[in-house]
Amino acid sequence: MAAITVVPVLETVSPVLIPDNGDLANSNAWLQGAQPLANHAAWLRDRVPGASIANMIRNVPLCGGFGTTVAGVPAGTPWAFQANPTFKSTWLQTALGSTTPLTFPINHLLPSAGILTGCSVLLDGGTGHVGLPATMPTLSLVRWPNDIGAASFLAAATVLMTDVDASANVAAYELVHAIVLVGAETIDINAYEYAIQVRGVEGVNAINNQLTIGRCRFTVTG
Repeated sequence: MAAITVVPVLETVSPVLIPDNGDLANSNAWLQGAQPLANHAAWLRDRVPGASIANMIRNVPLCGGFGTTVAGVPAGTPWAFQANPTFKSTWLQTALGSTTPLTFPINHLLPSAGILTGCSVLLDGGTGHVGLPATMPTLSLVRWPNDIGAASFLAAATVLMTDVDASANVAAYELVHAIVLVGAETIDINAYEYAIQVRGVEGVNAINNQLTIGRCRFTVTG
């Protein structure tokens, strides 16, 4: 039996050749048409949300996050969406003393199979700090069971990866910089809801209305 080694590429072969009446009926005659069709089908599959894909990097829409004071979200949550018509939109930490994280659900962006290999967020500490905040921003990748039974509905998130802003000094913190997580978590969107969470600054040297959260993304391998 002949086998096709599928290569997920954008095929530009046109027309695709197939055996005609009177041609040799062998595997090579069949493969000349099947190979480019299989390659192109794999290329298309890798660009469909929910399909398996290798080495995917995907930005998370910032407008899909939640953490503001709206219906269904507790009052006093410390994040405000900054819709900017000129620059990319951002989130601003507008209150200190709250434990509510900024949460970006990502299940709708994930492939149906693969390995979550990490995530990252860009942030800017703002201005006016005399020292680094006692509690620095934290980035986490979390998940919950996705059934709605009473036990799992109220369950706390399981933290899969987490790290703290490692800015060495105020000058570094007040520039645009990143928190980057690296790991390996098998995706199971049938069993879990996944999200990226950002927690803001607190404590000594923390300043209100200064911390800005920008681009958020995750990486997946097949």
